[in-house]
Amino acid sequence: MFMKFLASFHAHKSSGRIGIIGLIIVFSLLPNVAGGAVKPRIAIVYDNGGRGDRAVNDAAASGIDLAKKKYHLSALDIRELVTDGTETDRENRLRFLAKAGYALIITTGSGFIPALTLVAGEFPATQFAVINDQTLPMINVTSAVFADAQGAFLAGITAAISSKLGKVGLVTNAEDPQSLNVISAFTRGANYGKAGTKVFIRNSQDTPLADVAYLNSQKVDVIYSRWYKSGEVVAAISKINVARPATSKIKLIGEAPEQFFLGNKDTQKILIASVLNHVDIAMVELVGATLKGQSFADIVDPVNGVYGHQFSIKDGGIDLSLVVPNPAISAKVAAAKKAILSGQLKVAS
Repeated sequence: MFMKFLASFHAHKSSGRIGIIGLIIVFSLLPNVAGGAVKPRIAIVYDNGGRGDRAVNDAAASGIDLAKKKYHLSALDIRELVTDGTETDRENRLRFLAKAGYALIITTGSGFIPALTLVAGEFPATQFAVINDQTLPMINVTSAVFADAQGAFLAGITAAISSKLGKVGLVTNAEDPQSLNVISAFTRGANYGKAGTKVFIRNSQDTPLADVAYLNSQKVDVIYSRWYKSGEVVAAISKINVARPATSKIKLIGEAPEQFFLGNKDTQKILIASVLNHVDIAMVELVGATLKGQSFADIVDPVNGVYGHQFSIKDGGIDLSLVVPNPAISAKVAAAKKAILSGQLKVAS
């Protein structure tokens, strides 16, 4: 069945017909566990560092633990490996698991894309998954991504209500294919939170230091940062705040689990909220689908033909966590989430 589906997919792709946008295609790739059939084996390959990285690896591991508990699985049912970060090691581990007959092989991040491109091509009947990446147009690779625009909208609400000066900023990564949607959603969220809020955007090309300096020059006092590569935004804000009056210190909205530095002491001094990408929920859903002999195959990128699933507010994949409770923000965020779920509010452009 899968090979026929794959052939059909390539035929449609070559003729430019990817399919109905947003349709969720659930197809059987895996052995059915009903009727005493053999339970499919699942594996996850963590990126360099594995458990304990305080970022995506840890979030994925938490999801694995939840899945084991929910579905009564053991270490024999879900195998966990850690790569040393080299391309050779990534390829070898993925190839080893595919040859061993694992039904689903999960990887944690964009660093696996070169290895996945090669190994998934060698094993078309094996299902792979990658967390936080939607660049690989292969039918046997599930891209588990998150509704970044929804998260940015909630961040915009939080920034606007938290701002004392009525000026908020966004630092995002120009390399992020979702950056334009994020910019639009954050701007709309800020005005949903408090009409008339001035929004300043910096779509960083290389280093965010100059971008934070620019936002400071515009008297911004809340910044939503999606810069994952380092803690430079935190360092820049902390340095600027030394010279700022106590009443107008710059505050930060971060993103978890991608920003591993959110738990650092310096970050905690300025952090007011985090947009949460629930990798743990994604993991539980991926495992559950596999045990049912299914796989997610929504069209997450219709232009390039990338399949997978975008986790959102609807399935608990996106949320916002406040460091200190704020009833005004909580009420506004709750109203926005309700409107998004009902279809009354569209957050992306």
